[in-house]
Amino acid sequence: MLFRSRLELIDGNMEVAEWKGGGRYLRVTSFPGRVSINLAEKLPERFTIEFDATPGYNGNWLVFRFDDKAEHDVRFRLYGSKGQGGVFGGRLQAQGETTSPLAEGQVYRGRIMADGSYVKVYMNDTRIANIPNANIGRSNKIEIEIPGTVDAPTFIGNLSVDRKSTRLNS
Repeated sequence: MLFRSRLELIDGNMEVAEWKGGGRYLRVTSFPGRVSINLAEKLPERFTIEFDATPGYNGNWLVFRFDDKAEHDVRFRLYGSKGQGGVFGGRLQAQGETTSPLAEGQVYRGRIMADGSYVKVYMNDTRIANIPNANIGRSNKIEIEIPGTVDAPTFIGNLSVDRKSTRLNS
């Protein structure tokens, strides 16, 4: 997990906590909480990010940004028991949802796969967005906006960045 040495708190209240015996997670108790993960080098054209998270507070979006100047970001949320996600910004709002309901407090596995401007977004094993023209940008940090409150915290953990992803359009 990248949180230990590369995490920079931008805004909000967070702590590392054990949760349901499933390991250590970042527990977010503010709305929104924002962190950045500083990378040794700029993200390449092809990369994959994976993480585990609980649904955000009150149906709000968990947001990933890869460059302050990028037109689009990637988002995840639980809304009406369905997991939703996609790429948003500018005129592009490409979103989909899971076919099976996600329970409140259940951990889901999020995955973002990028190859140039081609981006796929997954919740668990369901592809919820497939965008050939996303401008998510690339920089040497990943900013994550995480919704949570004291009464309804969001947990996020097991975050990994793979810079050697396979081609998405082959």
